[in-house]
Amino acid sequence: LNEKGIQSYSKIVQNFLSKTSGIHISNNRIYFEKDFVEDYINRMRTSYKPEKDNEHFCQRPPWSSLNIADLKTGMIRIATEDDLVKAVKLYEGMGIYNGVPPVVVGTVEPRYRNLFSTKVCLQNSKSFGDPMDISNEKEFEVFIKMFEVVERKPNLLVELIINPLKFNDKKLEFLLRHREEKRISIHIGAGMPCCGSTAPLIFPAAFSLAIAESLAASIFTHLCTGRYPMIEANLGIFDFRYTNYVVGSPEWFLLDMASRRLHSFITGHMSRYGSLLTLAHWPDAHAIHDHTISAILQGLQGARVFSGSGQLSHDEVFNPEIVVIDKDILGAAERLVKGIEWEEDFDRTLGIIYEGLDRGHFLDHDTTLNKFRSFSFMAELFEEMNLDQWRKNGSVPLLKKASKMVDCIVKEYDFKRPKDQIRELERIYQHAIKEL
Repeated sequence: LNEKGIQSYSKIVQNFLSKTSGIHISNNRIYFEKDFVEDYINRMRTSYKPEKDNEHFCQRPPWSSLNIADLKTGMIRIATEDDLVKAVKLYEGMGIYNGVPPVVVGTVEPRYRNLFSTKVCLQNSKSFGDPMDISNEKEFEVFIKMFEVVERKPNLLVELIINPLKFNDKKLEFLLRHREEKRISIHIGAGMPCCGSTAPLIFPAAFSLAIAESLAASIFTHLCTGRYPMIEANLGIFDFRYTNYVVGSPEWFLLDMASRRLHSFITGHMSRYGSLLTLAHWPDAHAIHDHTISAILQGLQGARVFSGSGQLSHDEVFNPEIVVIDKDILGAAERLVKGIEWEEDFDRTLGIIYEGLDRGHFLDHDTTLNKFRSFSFMAELFEEMNLDQWRKNGSVPLLKKASKMVDCIVKEYDFKRPKDQIRELERIYQHAIKEL
C-alpha cells in the first residue's frame, strides 16, 4: 500500500482522499504511508466488537442464482417467478431471514431482472429483496420507493476493489454520494482475489495482497462513514483446467483456514461467519460432501453463521432441497463441535458402572434416561434406521424426503403482504420499466 498503492482514475475519489494526512496520490495511484496504515490497524483492532456468542449453528441465505435444479423434471432450468416465491417462503418458513432474492427471475428482460426480483420478494416475504446491484441513480430511487412501501431499508453490498490493487471507482463514488443516506444500509465488500489469476499462487504473497486490498477498502469506508469494517483475506483459487473460480475444493478449504487464522491474529477474535459453497450442479453426493466439510472445518474454527444455504455451482444454481438438507448438516456439525461432557467425579463414575453391572445393562439407568436426548443429535432427514426399518418405512430416498419437507414448509408458511402494498409495488415497478 505504501510502495505500489491502489489504482484509481476517479478525480472525485482522489480529491476526497488527498485531504487525509498519510495518503498521497501520484499517477492515478493512491499511496498509504506505513505509519498511517499501522495506526489505522491498531484503531480498527481496538474498535472491533464481535457479535455476542451464539453457540447454535444457523443458516443464512445464498447470493442470487439464475437457475434452478428442479428435481421434478430432473433438469437445471431458468428460474421463474414461482421459484422465487417458493424460495423466500421456504427460507422464512424455516426462520431464515434477510438477503438478496435467492433466485433472480430469468423470464423477464435482463435489464429488469434485478428490479422485478426485488418486487416479487417484497410482495411475498418479510425480509428478502435487497438489490443485487444498482446500475444508476434513477434505479436507486426506484428501489428506495419500493422499500418505503413495506417500511424497510434496503441493504446494499458495495464491492470497493477490483483485483488486483484497483479501486472500483464507480462504487467508491456511489459510497461518497450516499454515505449519509438514511434510507439505506450499506455493507462493504473488498473483492474476490483469486490465486493464480488476480492473486499470486504462492504464500504468504497471496494473503498479503488480499489483506492490502481489504485494508484499503476498510480505510476508504472509515474515511467516508467513520465505521471500521473489518479486513478479511478471503481467497479463491483459479482452476486452469476449466478456467473457473473454485470453491469447495481441498485447496479452497486450506485457504479458508489460513484466512481465519489471520482474522484471529488481526482482531483477537475468531470469525463467526462461514459459508456453504460447492461447484456441484445438483443436490448430489458432491454437494453434500462440500457442504459437510465446510460446516465441520469452519465450525471447529469458530464459525456459527453459515451463508450460501441452497446454493450450487458456486452461485449459478439454486435448489430448495439442499436448504433442508443443510439444516441436518449444520445440526450434525454443531453436535460434533459441542463435544462430550466429561464427568470429573471418579467415585460417581465408578458407581454408575457398578449399577449397570448389577442390572446387566444401562438402558433404564438414570444417566441414560436423562442424557440421551441432549447427547444425541436428532436429524430430520438423516435418520439412523437399519435396512429393515428403512424398508418398513417405505424405502424413501433422501431427496424425495427433502422435497416433501420443502413442500410442507412452503404450504404452511402463511405470511401475506397487504393487497394495497402489493398493488403499489406493482405500480412503482410498471412505471419504472417505462422510465428506465
